Amino acid sequence: MGYRRLGKAGRVYLEEGSETIVRKISKIIFDCDGVLLSVNKSYREAIRKTVDHYFKKILRLKGEGGLVTRFDIQRFKDTGHYNNDWQLSHSLVAFYLAILFRKLHERSALSGFMEEFGELQFDNVENFTAKLSKIGDYCSQQGIGVQHLLSLKANKVLGIASFLEKFSNVEEALGQILPYPNSDQVALIQKLVPYNSQGDDLLKRLFEEIYLGGSLFSRFYGISPFFKFKKGLIEKEQLIPSKKTLSLLNARLGKFGVYSERPRSQGLYVIEQMGVTRYFDEKALYFYDDLAQFAGRGCDAAPKKTGKPDPSEFIALADKMLGTVDVGAYVGDTVSDVLLVRNAREKGLENIAFIGTLSSSSRRRELFSKYEMYAADAIIMDANDLPFLLEKLS
Repeated sequence: MGYRRLGKAGRVYLEEGSETIVRKISKIIFDCDGVLLSVNKSYREAIRKTVDHYFKKILRLKGEGGLVTRFDIQRFKDTGHYNNDWQLSHSLVAFYLAILFRKLHERSALSGFMEEFGELQFDNVENFTAKLSKIGDYCSQQGIGVQHLLSLKANKVLGIASFLEKFSNVEEALGQILPYPNSDQVALIQKLVPYNSQGDDLLKRLFEEIYLGGSLFSRFYGISPFFKFKKGLIEKEQLIPSKKTLSLLNARLGKFGVYSERPRSQGLYVIEQMGVTRYFDEKALYFYDDLAQFAGRGCDAAPKKTGKPDPSEFIALADKMLGTVDVGAYVGDTVSDVLLVRNAREKGLENIAFIGTLSSSSRRRELFSKYEMYAADAIIMDANDLPFLLEKLS
């Protein structure tokens, strides 16, 4: 049906067929990252630093230049499949390892690499990173450095864009980059970057230490940091909606819910640090830990099977918070968020609207188009536009 702009500033847009449901909104459920909290300098920067640290500091590949840009990250986010930043980081590392294998093959050195490193097994971070450091020596002998990984990044057949088209089958996505794809090569790539979303690993451990810094990492995980990052990127996060905005919304709609894939302890910590705990219903706060527990998933859970855009856990929160009387709005900032609500509606959750924010994206026009494609009920610049939207329709 199209969207009409409310007001002259171009910050608020309403889908023509959604006025009735938006007018009835009586509860709000927020996504956390990018909606309540600015994460461009924290979580998204942690993705970039994780990939760079893995290749430059752990593998010790030589060369200049960053492997990941914010534009790259947004492209992953815009697929709707990479809401989890651990998974996104893991996929980027796997992508570049496949390119590394291809470059080794071009120098007739891949078989030797497979022989030397094919039996690597993750035991603990200290021992495993020591073993991985030898990869840099091997690559240096073949004249391979960071610039060689970057050389295929924009390739139409082997680059990131093509890789993202094969999300549903990681083996196929890696296979299109590998010179002669086989299960041994794909298996070795997975072994070189151990990732267990709920257990001991390398990828999540590195990411969390970068994001939290040493002190908070010890506090939340109960173990000493290994990588020794002093200050965490979490300290750069800021509240997006002002306290005035939250107060206005609270007076109108009561306390808010949260549905986020951020770890619970970290989510509650930041909300407390920002001094806004009083605005949230403690019984309606769903974080990563709650999603995994709800689904009965153990430590061997596949990373891509937890959370957005699968609506199962979200429906449970909405039923608990809204019942059959209230109409809720989920406020999100990514394609996975609008898909979450669309999928929930397809499973029978009718009393929920989706309001998409644009401020966290580096490709706002593209994100607006995605929201439009999936029929977001309203599109706003950021959460501070919510009072205006609701007031305009009252």
